[in-house]
Amino acid sequence: MKPMPKRGERPRTAMTLVELLVVLAIAATLVALTGAAVYKTAEVQKMRATKNQLFKLQQSLDAEYERIVKQCEADQLQGRVPPEVVAYCDNDRERIRSVWTAMKLRQHFPDSFAEATSGFQIGIPPNTNIYTLQPLATFASLQGVPNPDPVTQSAVLLYIIVAEKSVSGGGAMASSADELGPTRAIALGNRNFRVFLDAYENPVGFQRWRQTPDVQTPDYVDVKSNFHDPLDPTGKISQWPDATKRSAMSTGLRFNNLNRLATVFSTGKDRNFGTDDDLYGYVLRRHGK
Repeated sequence: MKPMPKRGERPRTAMTLVELLVVLAIAATLVALTGAAVYKTAEVQKMRATKNQLFKLQQSLDAEYERIVKQCEADQLQGRVPPEVVAYCDNDRERIRSVWTAMKLRQHFPDSFAEATSGFQIGIPPNTNIYTLQPLATFASLQGVPNPDPVTQSAVLLYIIVAEKSVSGGGAMASSADELGPTRAIALGNRNFRVFLDAYENPVGFQRWRQTPDVQTPDYVDVKSNFHDPLDPTGKISQWPDATKRSAMSTGLRFNNLNRLATVFSTGKDRNFGTDDDLYGYVLRRHGK
C-alpha cells in the first residue's frame, strides 16, 4: 500500500526545479553526443566516398595516359614522328621518344584552358620554331571561354579527357561517366560544361605532371637510379650537351630529372587547393585507398 503522508506534509506531485534542470542537462548532453556521432559518421562516409571516386577516376586517367605513351612508342617504331622533331633531337632514338611523348602528353592532357586551345612549339626560343603541335579539336569548345579558377579549369578538362574520351576515342574507359561519380553542369560565358563532383560537392581536378617534393621520395622513385624522370629514363634530355635545347626542354616540357605523376585531386572539406585535407589519386593508387 502507498504510505500515507505525514500530518502537515503535502503529497509530492511533480519534480522540483533542480531535478528538472538536471534532466534537461542530461538530455542536452545526450543530444550533443548523438549529434557529434552523426556528424562524425557523415564525415567518414564523405571521405570514403571521395576516396572511392578518386580511385576510379585515377584508374581512368592512368589508362588514357598509358595509351598515349604506347601510341608514341608505336609512332617511333613506324616512322610517324615528324622529321622536324627527329632532326631537332639529333636523330637520337632516346631523345626522340622522350621529346615526342612529352609533347603528345602535353597536347592530350592540358591542365589549363590556355594549353588546351593553343599549339605547342619546339625550337630554340624566342626566334626559331622547328615544329608546332596543334591543339586537339576535342578542346575547341573552350576557345574564347572566360577562364575560371585553375581548379575549375582542370575539372572541366578532366571531364573532357575521361568522360568524353578525348584521347583514345572511347577505348580506354570501361565504365560510363555516371559510374565515376556525380557530375554537375557549370556555365562559363554562354556555354555549359560538366565536371565530376566529390562527396563534398567540389569539382574534381587533375594535374598532368605533379613534380612536388612528396613524389621525389623513395616511395615514388628508384633511389638507386641517377635518373628519376620516367619520360627521360637515361637522362638524354636532362644531360643534353646542347645547353640551349636542354633549357628549352626544361621550360616547355618540364624535363628536369624529377619524377612526374599524372593525378586527380579533391580539395577536400575546406574547398581550398593546396591545404592539408586535399586528396590525391596517386596516393590512393599506391596505398590502395
